[in-house]
Amino acid sequence: MRGFTLLELLVVLVIAAGAVAIVGTRFDVWSRAVAVKAGTQRLASALRGAQGRAVLEGHPVEVHIDPARAGYWTGASPQVRLLGAGLRLEALSVGEPAPDGASDKPSGIVVRFFPSGDASAVALRVSDERNRAYRLEVSGLTGQVRVRPEGAVEDAR
Repeated sequence: MRGFTLLELLVVLVIAAGAVAIVGTRFDVWSRAVAVKAGTQRLASALRGAQGRAVLEGHPVEVHIDPARAGYWTGASPQVRLLGAGLRLEALSVGEPAPDGASDKPSGIVVRFFPSGDASAVALRVSDERNRAYRLEVSGLTGQVRVRPEGAVEDAR
């Protein structure tokens, strides 16, 4: 007779269950780290889109950032977009705070892009509850939007 005994099958099932348990806990850590990067990239994409619109349409375009709700919106789209569940957004340096009462949404930070390509400078930090973080910077001179992991060393070119 060929085949496996019940004991051999049980040993294989126990080993497989252990492997799934280990991988499952690591998957959660990995997926949260990806969520921080994805939230930061969504905000960076909105900022880059606003810069492109400002240059293309020939008039300033604003992106409003609300650190209290970890969200943002553009003047063209009044819908607040949230970075993601459990993510925090904080301003490290702000070029232009939003004036109180300027809109029906809470005040926060306004990043203004101009037709010449420049912008109001800002540096933001997006993080999660385990303090995994990305830094997002908008250059005032060029309007360039850069994202990098927190603690990454600046590339001196």
